Amino acid sequence: MKITFLRLPLGKGITGVEPGGYVTSLLYFQWLTRYPPMGLLYSASLSEKDGHQVQIIDSEMNGMSLKKLTRSIKEFNPQVVCSSVNVFSPASEFATLKILKDELKFKLICRGHFPRLYPEETIQNNHVDFALTGKGFFSIPLLIKAIVNNTGAEDIPGIIFRDGNRIVKTGEEPLVDLNTLPFPARNLIDNNIYTTALTTRDRFSTIIGSLGCPYRCTYCQEKSVPYQARDINSIIEEITECKQKYGINELFFLDPIFTVDRERTTDFCSKLIESGIRIKWVMRTRPDLVDNEMLSLLAEAGCIKIHYGIESGNQRILDTLSRQITLGDIRKAVGMTAKKHIAVFGYFMVGNNGETEESIKDTIAFACSLPFNFVQFMKVAPIHNTDILENSIDKFKSDIWLENYKGIKSSADKWKPQDTILSTNTLNLWIKKAYRAFYLRPGYLWRMIIFRYTPFYVIRQLKTAALILRLKISGK
Repeated sequence: MKITFLRLPLGKGITGVEPGGYVTSLLYFQWLTRYPPMGLLYSASLSEKDGHQVQIIDSEMNGMSLKKLTRSIKEFNPQVVCSSVNVFSPASEFATLKILKDELKFKLICRGHFPRLYPEETIQNNHVDFALTGKGFFSIPLLIKAIVNNTGAEDIPGIIFRDGNRIVKTGEEPLVDLNTLPFPARNLIDNNIYTTALTTRDRFSTIIGSLGCPYRCTYCQEKSVPYQARDINSIIEEITECKQKYGINELFFLDPIFTVDRERTTDFCSKLIESGIRIKWVMRTRPDLVDNEMLSLLAEAGCIKIHYGIESGNQRILDTLSRQITLGDIRKAVGMTAKKHIAVFGYFMVGNNGETEESIKDTIAFACSLPFNFVQFMKVAPIHNTDILENSIDKFKSDIWLENYKGIKSSADKWKPQDTILSTNTLNLWIKKAYRAFYLRPGYLWRMIIFRYTPFYVIRQLKTAALILRLKISGK
């Protein structure tokens, strides 16, 4: 069977969840973080393993028009299309899928955040044949097999579909041992179109070493995902494949907290060093989960940048977020990392519960006092599976994400945490002030001029601009 796995272009009109300040959602996803569609890559590799002919179309990153997208699918002529549907612009994505299906006549499976969070609303789109209510690692091979054999799907966990006038939602998809999954199907994509604003090498990709997070921070949805870690040897095998088969020179680990298990982290670094594979890589973690010895080993193993979740420079705010960390822990970790010549990226949130202008000033001052190479200030949003969204639903007696899907325009202030007195407009103004205060300091500018990776970052901006321009021209 022929199967097309599809990522649609990110729709417009999602101002409610803009990062804030000078950063828009389109800028963030299409310039700052041009990541490959890992969920689709895993689903595609599972389907290839079962002997199916598979196509991946990443029309978001390729800048494809609907006309060219239609032509690409038509040329492949699949019996099944499996498309991601995101929570930012689901209505426009369902509309695009209807146009494609009406013309090309295929079975349509929807996956991704929106179907997972809103399965009933997804299947109410009559052109959707099936939707995945889980990640699909377990269910997608079984569902494809059922479609091939024209058999019933009621015994397949993790899906929702219509049977006549009846909607059938099966049980929860079981967890799959990550070590049993084939490597992502990077053979089906153009690995040259993925990058980030801070990538230092050509040929970039992402990789997953673990899923989920054992911490319980109030603003984060990762706590709803059970923690699973892959075998270290399997990760190194995938890194080897990335380097030797695809010429990938830099990887970003998507793990929410890479160093959550100290022994596993040091074991991974040691084995990567022993393997002789020379590759640059980046990861995310908490500041209280590194130490001097570990940082030395990380640097030796090729880690060139660490993204730390800082969130706030005010201890009261950190405590309300259940971060279980102190400003002293953060200061120590950032200082140690910088001394190892590992670039330091700090994530900060503006608009936390109980946020005031004084606490924002504390955050800006704290960020400027530490040797960060880069920081990101983002407006807190009521994302799913967080206390922030639950507070919003309790206050307004409605789900703003569903309102957005149904075309109901919510005010900007409904898209912020409801436990801060500051308006969305005020938060955006403070985010701009924060960016100016951090990046326009003479001391910062000088430090980045002499930083060893700065020439790579500058070159990356030029190459990314040329890449996006080329894709936009060819995508018409």
